[in-house]
Amino acid sequence: SLGETQEALSQSEKREEKLNNEVSVMTVQEKDLKSQMEEMKRSGEESLKNAENTFEETRKSLLDEAKKEYQELEKNMNLLLEGERKAYKENMEENEKQFNNLNAEFDDLKEKSIAALKASEEKIEKMKQEFSSKLEEAKMRASKEKDSIIKKGQTMIKATKKKAAD
Repeated sequence: SLGETQEALSQSEKREEKLNNEVSVMTVQEKDLKSQMEEMKRSGEESLKNAENTFEETRKSLLDEAKKEYQELEKNMNLLLEGERKAYKENMEENEKQFNNLNAEFDDLKEKSIAALKASEEKIEKMKQEFSSKLEEAKMRASKEKDSIIKKGQTMIKATKKKAAD
């Protein structure tokens, strides 16, 4: 039985040595896994930090680009509005000039029409006076001729009466 106990002890020592080797290997593996996990954690944190930095840089870049686009759009709108204002002002000035020209033409035509009307009225008045004078002259001549004819008739009647009385 001593032999058996020694045999059992020897086997037990071999198993212990084998188990100690396995524990050693597992301890090394555990250290490796912890090291890998730490590296992964560090790598993950670094990746997160890089992603946050990239996100912030991208956000800032997009904001800057959006500001530039907005400013360019605002500049273009202002230029467009200025062009529209200038065109409107020029159009209004042209319309005002045309209105003033038409107004001046109207005033000129009005003055010419009034002058022509006055000249026509004066001519008509002069013609009325001339006609009135000629009518008076004709009436006077007619009256003189009538008087002359009446005198002639009276003279003829007297002469006829005198002849008849003789």
